[in-house]
Formats: sequence, C-alpha cells, structure tokens
Amino acid sequence: MSCQDCDSASDNNFFSICSGSAAGIYTTNSPEACAHCAFDSEANIFVVEDELQLTKVLQIREQLPHLTAIVQYDGKGTRKGVYSWAELMELGNEQPDSILEDRLKGIAINQCCALIYTSGTTGRPKGVMLTHDNLAWMAITSQNWSGFHDATQAYQEVVISFLPLSHIAAQMADLYCSLSCNAAVGFPDKNALKGTLVENMKEIQPTKFLAVPRVWEKMHEKMAEIGSSTTGLKKVIATWAKAEGLKRNVNKMEG
Repeated sequence: MSCQDCDSASDNNFFSICSGSAAGIYTTNSPEACAHCAFDSEANIFVVEDELQLTKVLQIREQLPHLTAIVQYDGKGTRKGVYSWAELMELGNEQPDSILEDRLKGIAINQCCALIYTSGTTGRPKGVMLTHDNLAWMAITSQNWSGFHDATQAYQEVVISFLPLSHIAAQMADLYCSLSCNAAVGFPDKNALKGTLVENMKEIQPTKFLAVPRVWEKMHEKMAEIGSSTTGLKKVIATWAKAEGLKRNVNKMEG
C-alpha cells in the first residue's frame, strides 16, 4: 500500500496516514521482483500472507526506504515493525469512525485507487494507475454486460475468487463487480489451480464464473474424455445439446 501524503508511520500513528492506493504482487514473485514493485510504488505498508512471504520482505527490507510497517495475515507478528492481522484489527477498532468518514469524503473520482503491475514479459513490471471512476464505471459496465442481478437484494449472485488478485480481471470480477451488485464471494483453498477447483465449485456453487483460457481448456478436455466413452442415445442427445448450446452463444455474441 502506498500513501503519497505522508512519509512515515510510527507505532502510534500507524492509522493516522492519509488515503492510500493498493498494489498487488504474485505469491510466486522472487524477493527481487517484490523489491522492484514495492520500491516503484513507494509502498509504506507491506501485507504478506504467511511466514514464507514475510521472509522475502525481510530480505529486501533495507532496499525499501518508504516501508514503515509489515502486516502478516497468517501467523503472529513477532518481529519489530511486523503486525499480525489480529493486531491490525485492534488498531482499527481503536480509531473513531469519523477518521474513515473524513477519508471517504476526501476521495476524488480522478484519483488513483490501485496500481496493477504488468507481468514483466516486456521488461521490468510497470505499474498501471487505475482511478476510482475508472474502476466504478468498469464494474457497472461489466455487471450489466454479464447479466449480474442488481444490488436491491443481497447475494443473488455468488462468485468464486481463485485467480490472482494482482490481476485486474480478478479484481474487477471478484471485488468491484461483486461490491456493485451485492454479490457473495467464496474463496477456495490454495490448491484450487492444482486440481481442487471442481470440488470448491461444487461447495460454493457460483452463479457467475470467470476463468483464464487454460481453465476452460481443462474443462473441455475432461468433457471430451467423458464424451468419448458415451454411446447410443445418450451420445446422440449430448452431441445435439452441445451443438445447440454453441449455436445459441455464437448468435448471442453476433447480436
């Protein structure tokens, strides 16, 4: 997290910093890659998941002049300047709601809300600045285009968040669209992309599902494998149904 309006945050004023912007990184990033994104965004708060990710940040801590605090989501913050999630929640509870309300009033639509770092395939990752109005407009547009129910009734839509939230696609589908239409978000286990996603989907039962091409390809391969062993009337019905489904969706895409 970065904040352009303050230079430091001691233990006593950790929550007195001004409004900030968030930047995500991959959990598979090397310490060097983490250092580049954190230095480039001038991050003063670093949020890590567990001890493994914390170790990376501690290795590069001296390279980050703006860094004043680290928050460890899973585990206890036993080192100086490292807060556990429980400690972070306690610090937040100690602050009056007026602080949050003042910050909300100070947000302008053209201010940067988030930094999305590119994959780095064309050189070092570059931070893309996305504004509040950009994200809000895209959330409503995506919601309407994808046929999300409106927000008048909560949890009519359910999504499953399994793609990296450092991607704008996952942020848009899992966070911004879900907020704008009052959806429920389910988080699968960390092995979702290693084979447990189907079981997670059975439990969460998402009404909307966003995936990268490889996930759809794996689903298609599994369906083709099952289809190849089907015979007789069952195969005739399945072949007809898939052809009708393809025709309908092609017609929909072509207007």
